[in-house]
Amino acid sequence: MTVSLDTGSVDPKARRCGARSCCRLAALAAPVLVPWAMLAIVAAPLPAAADDHFNLEEGLPVSTEDAYAIEYGGQELQGVFSYERSRDGKNLFTAEPRLALGVFPGFQATPRVSYSLGNGEGRDSGSVGLDGLYQLNQQTELMPVFAVSGSLDAPYGYANSSPETGLKLIAAKSLGDEKEGRDIHLNLGWVHNYGPTEEERADRFNAGIAYAQPLTEELIGVVDIVREEELERNRAVNLFEFGARYRVAENLAVAAGVGIGFGPDSPGVRVTIGFQRALDLFGSR
Repeated sequence: MTVSLDTGSVDPKARRCGARSCCRLAALAAPVLVPWAMLAIVAAPLPAAADDHFNLEEGLPVSTEDAYAIEYGGQELQGVFSYERSRDGKNLFTAEPRLALGVFPGFQATPRVSYSLGNGEGRDSGSVGLDGLYQLNQQTELMPVFAVSGSLDAPYGYANSSPETGLKLIAAKSLGDEKEGRDIHLNLGWVHNYGPTEEERADRFNAGIAYAQPLTEELIGVVDIVREEELERNRAVNLFEFGARYRVAENLAVAAGVGIGFGPDSPGVRVTIGFQRALDLFGSR
């Protein structure tokens, strides 16, 4: 018996439909597979790393970040998972894995990718991005520590917009002894969109101020207030956030936070959980 396969007889429309189906399946699978892969890395035993569980990363546990770069040669896997419920009852789930790298003293590079699911604005979409943070100085008794952060984002998916770049000034100052970890953090940011529509902003601004207070040697509490202009004109998000970071092991910290929106354009609630895991990708530790 002879079996033949005639690929030329396949309907071109069916090929395109199949390709779109495969892309759609991959997009749906990514948010499921990525967290499991990250969980496997978190659970794997790794060498001990430097202790920086007092340092604030964006979304871990609040939107405001600190001005400190990770140590030179350091590597961290970070995972941020958020749930947002709008005032009209729509839900949005977002996963964002990141890899923070201490490229040289005082400079941290962080490639990242995000994807969102649900029925809220921004569903079935995400972005691929790269952040770079440069710490300008060391804190003194009178002088805060300053850093400059730049970002590049390429959106993709159902509700993607044009590419964007960002610039952020970050400052942090300890209250009392620096080793006590009682710090105030200030973020001032600007984002530029390279292809806005008539209903969108080309430039928008954001600001946040946070206070961090150690509760135990392993646990730190954080509160902040954030205002973020949205891409759509005449819309802005205002959030009061509170959360905590807990050092599970010398090379692992977990975080959780809750944000309460105020103002007509703000979400009703935003819940965030995440982790930071020190890595040794190049066998340098």
